[in-house]
Amino acid sequence: AQAGRSSRNWGARRGGRRRARSGKARQAPAAEDEDVVMADRPAEELGPEAEAAHELLKGLLQRMGMRATVTVRVEEDQLLVDIGGPDSGRLIGKKGQTLDAIQIILGKMVARRVGRSLMMTVDAGGYRERRADSLEELAHRLRQKAIDSGRTVALNPMSARDRRIIHVALRDAEDVSTRSEGEGDQRRLLIVPEKV
Repeated sequence: AQAGRSSRNWGARRGGRRRARSGKARQAPAAEDEDVVMADRPAEELGPEAEAAHELLKGLLQRMGMRATVTVRVEEDQLLVDIGGPDSGRLIGKKGQTLDAIQIILGKMVARRVGRSLMMTVDAGGYRERRADSLEELAHRLRQKAIDSGRTVALNPMSARDRRIIHVALRDAEDVSTRSEGEGDQRRLLIVPEKV
């Protein structure tokens, strides 16, 4: 949901912090300010969580020495946090593992700040959508492989988020079913043709 009229610029609110500087550049450049775009809901209801996510993630990226922008919006009681800028690609990691770690850390930090846990998704440069599209294509290719071979197809171990994307992609398929097996980092998804 978009609601430009209720957006806030949390970085600008702390005016005076962005004065012109001279001399040597700082080793860890601060994350650039970006609007915190909020859903069309009362600011007092969702504002503190969005503000906390924006401020805490900017601080985290600054300590990591990353040049990036942070945009936060709120949709259906979930914080959607997007990292942009020249260093955003470095924050994804292999199969999104670095991004997942940042999401977990930021979620705990925000929960501690506001006193309650909440749903949150952290993205960087549209990676989550690209990853989901790739996994959906993979799901349909492997579904066909399972049907043609008549054998169960086992995928490599993957995160719970990735497994869920494939489960959802195939949940309406009548000729295959999906299930997970294994524990921890070795948990993987199986695509099972119905005749097996």
